[in-house]
Amino acid sequence: MRYQLVFILSCVCLLGCEEEPTMQRNPEPPGSPRPVEPAVPDEALESQPAADSKGPAPTEPAPKKEAPAPSESKPEKPIAKKDDSGKKVDHLVAAPRPKTLAYTNGSALGGSKSTRLIQIFRPSATVPPKTTIQITSPTPNEVLRRATLKLQVRLTGFEPYKTDAGEGQWLRVVVDNERTRNWYDPDERAFKLSGLAPGWHTVRVYAIDTDGECIKDEQAFDAINFYVRTNRDAPNPLDFSRPVVTYNAPIGTYSGAASELIPLDFHLANAQLRGDGYRVRVKVGALPAFDVTAWTTAYLEDLPVGTHDISLTLHGPDGNVVTHPWNPVERQFTVSK
Repeated sequence: MRYQLVFILSCVCLLGCEEEPTMQRNPEPPGSPRPVEPAVPDEALESQPAADSKGPAPTEPAPKKEAPAPSESKPEKPIAKKDDSGKKVDHLVAAPRPKTLAYTNGSALGGSKSTRLIQIFRPSATVPPKTTIQITSPTPNEVLRRATLKLQVRLTGFEPYKTDAGEGQWLRVVVDNERTRNWYDPDERAFKLSGLAPGWHTVRVYAIDTDGECIKDEQAFDAINFYVRTNRDAPNPLDFSRPVVTYNAPIGTYSGAASELIPLDFHLANAQLRGDGYRVRVKVGALPAFDVTAWTTAYLEDLPVGTHDISLTLHGPDGNVVTHPWNPVERQFTVSK
């Protein structure tokens, strides 16, 4: 009897151990309410993409941005200039496109490339000080005892100088429309030019900036008549109160990069250029003649190698050539590669 009771108790313990894990599930008590999921509107169900049994639906790639169409305008050819620190800068950034004044094919000038004359209006970043030049010696119509010109001038707003690299700004002295010299040293007591013939002579002085262009101001210029040893039988002196053109460039030889754009520059006194007024007619070799009606530097582009003739003629508002012993003025210059 004792053994039977022990066996029954052992079976009850084993049954209790097997049912214990099912009790850890904590089933909800009977009668407790089940949570209800919120209803989804039919519109939202229609807008949602159908779920893929293999995973979420792939997203559509973002549309590619179209590249802007390339500009058809040709880039401007830069003209190298220098600022106050000596660094090269491009002054065509804020300037309008060049104006073509004359054009010809290369065969007309003995070359293979087409050649054109362009005019570029470059606004200055800073307003330069007013430059004035006054010849103080010799005095107008003075008779010199010796055949040497000792020129003295009074300058304001301009200081000639020359660096070790040969750059700077200077005065250009023209005697009798033929002999041209540069004057760099402002500390010189006088600019000397010897070997003058007896009789009547003229001298003109104008200012050249760091780019080799004349300062385009009527006050940055002066001119007088003078005589050497005698004024007998001399022609009538020139009236420098009348309009006069003074040639500046091109001059000498242009080679390498300097030959790509050759400046065409001059000083003009006692006249204003405009379409219905005074104008300077320019003729370069076989290029068609053209009129300059604005006082700004023009450039000769892609000129063939060789020596070229150039002439500048001042015309009045009536279209006729202005009467002056130095009108027209003719020069030569050379292009080499």
